[in-house]
Amino acid sequence: MRKELIALLLLVVVVAAFWFFTRPKEEQVICSAVCKYGCITGTAQCREPPPLVCPSTCKLGCIPETTQCKPEPVEPRAAKIAECGGVSETAELSFNLRSDETCLLIQNDNIVLDCKNNLITGNGKPGSSGIYLKGRNNVTIRNCIIQSYESGIIIDSSSNVSLVDIKVIDNEKDGILVKLSKYILIDGLVSSRNINGVTVTSSENVTLSGSDVPQNRFGVLAESSKITLSNNHICSSTNADIKCDDSSIEKSDGNTCDLLSECELECSPCSETPTPPERPNP
Repeated sequence: MRKELIALLLLVVVVAAFWFFTRPKEEQVICSAVCKYGCITGTAQCREPPPLVCPSTCKLGCIPETTQCKPEPVEPRAAKIAECGGVSETAELSFNLRSDETCLLIQNDNIVLDCKNNLITGNGKPGSSGIYLKGRNNVTIRNCIIQSYESGIIIDSSSNVSLVDIKVIDNEKDGILVKLSKYILIDGLVSSRNINGVTVTSSENVTLSGSDVPQNRFGVLAESSKITLSNNHICSSTNADIKCDDSSIEKSDGNTCDLLSECELECSPCSETPTPPERPNP
């Protein structure tokens, strides 16, 4: 009986071993080589890429869907101007300039002229101007002091022009003349002792802001134009601080003026006569 029991146990062990070694094995899961970030554990399903984090060193952020920094804009190197003539690239003045005729003629689009607070002086000759641009687009002129021309700056048939921190003093006709133009910004202007501080004719989307326009015959003269006036001090004019001729003030706020002529806008009264700008030294 004992021998039979041992034989039976041996038979069970042999059968179990045979089943273990001969049973069908589970198919091995292999992750595809196209899965850049590996597979989800126990599957052949690719893992999702980790969320992109833009490095803190990227001042302007990253190019969308990458961790590559957006390139920072590079200011074009300004050419140096030492005499009157044509301006065809971004440039800055190195010295005071003087001329009998028009001094600087803007000849290209997409440029910046920085006068670096140098003085541009004429002799009042008819037809002359300190700076003249015609048919130009996307031009910025800043930090210029212009005196004794027929017109300080003339913007003719142009668009997207900005005048920033300009002084035009003692010109025979217009401090600033804008004609047949659109999208013009004049900001931080000082215009004094001209016949017209600012003249805008046959133009639209012209904005005068943050400017001091005292002691002209007409402070702002608008003819067949649409203009915006914001936070300007336009006072002590001989004939009218603001005169409108077939023109409209599209928007106005924070302005100071007294004498209005044919203009529909409100101004705070001029409380005192502004101190005239000092005459620049040539």
